[in-house]
Amino acid sequence: MKVNLRSIWSLLFGVGLIGIAVGSQNSLLGIRASIEGFTNQQIGFIMSAYFFGFMVGSANTIKAINRVGHVRVFAALTALLSITILLHSLNIHVISWITLRFLTGLAVSGIWVVSESWLNQSTNNQNRGSLISIYMMIINLGMAGGQLMLSVSEPQSFVLYSLISVIVSIAAIPILMSSITAPKITEYQSISLMQLFKLTPAGTVGIFITGMVNAITLGMGAVFASKLGLSVVEISYYIAAILMGGVLLQWPLGKLSDITDRRVVTAIVALSAAIVAIISMQMTVKDYSLLVMLAFVFGGLSLTLYSLFNALANDFLNESQVMSASGGLLIIKGLGATLGPIFVSFIMDIFGLAGFYLTLATLCLLISLFCFYRVIFYKIKPGHSTNFNIQSVTPINRFDK
Repeated sequence: MKVNLRSIWSLLFGVGLIGIAVGSQNSLLGIRASIEGFTNQQIGFIMSAYFFGFMVGSANTIKAINRVGHVRVFAALTALLSITILLHSLNIHVISWITLRFLTGLAVSGIWVVSESWLNQSTNNQNRGSLISIYMMIINLGMAGGQLMLSVSEPQSFVLYSLISVIVSIAAIPILMSSITAPKITEYQSISLMQLFKLTPAGTVGIFITGMVNAITLGMGAVFASKLGLSVVEISYYIAAILMGGVLLQWPLGKLSDITDRRVVTAIVALSAAIVAIISMQMTVKDYSLLVMLAFVFGGLSLTLYSLFNALANDFLNESQVMSASGGLLIIKGLGATLGPIFVSFIMDIFGLAGFYLTLATLCLLISLFCFYRVIFYKIKPGHSTNFNIQSVTPINRFDK
């Protein structure tokens, strides 16, 4: 592992900076949209466009890599990301922002695909899980750290947008200058979504709903906090708490799922997240410290669900099906993530700010009930047990020698 880390330090440094840029931009746009008076539905569509672009980019980046190679694709996508960040501040309009958020999601997902391809080439089956876990922790820490940038300047100024763009440009330099040889991509045939559902109903349904939960939490969290009356600095700490919870609680909860029925662990985690969300519904600006602590716990529980469901889905797949299924699982998550912000925006119009955590509580409760239902009525043993690993943001393509 020491050799691997020394050889890819520039890559890890670069993706950490990209994480800072992505985390800060997501929150910045949510706050700015609220300040500009965009409606909940408009903000919902803006945030959903990012996840739709993310899904499209993840599904098509490999084709681009096969045509022109990793380095050119990475250079093009970082340039696209840097440009779209700046354009957000030049044209404050709903349609414009929806388009730019789609392009942002497409660029970010492609960057992750390229980065993970390099990671896979520099490791092997014995330490791949550990290396990917380190990679994901760096990204999540970067996204959490990015929240602190919001205090540098006012959301209405050009400063934050230009600073985020500069960070993206800096991130590209060490990666593009890296001596790591880009791997070859092996084509594989995907199994259909219906086949995937038949193989692992709990995994596919859970990943779809989890996609909604995560997109609502990270896509609309800053909007909720802004409308609640929190200052920009308070919002940054609130979102950072959610992300840090995800960083610190994923590993212990995942390892617990390795030693007992994964469906039971997932059901309990989802139920706990629902309870925390219900409690959070009662919080006001005066309860800020408690709100942040609850956000940390909720983030730790809810952001772990995707990794748990991904491991659960793979428990019921043969080795030959694992890589083919990864793309399908990402599409399912992407569909849920695209619908999540739009759905919660309508609920918030009906129930007010309470609708934010009400939606999260309801979705987490549905996950829990479905998992308990499968445990009670379907005593199906998995084909093999898959060790838990913190999941990457795009499918991991194996390049085993």
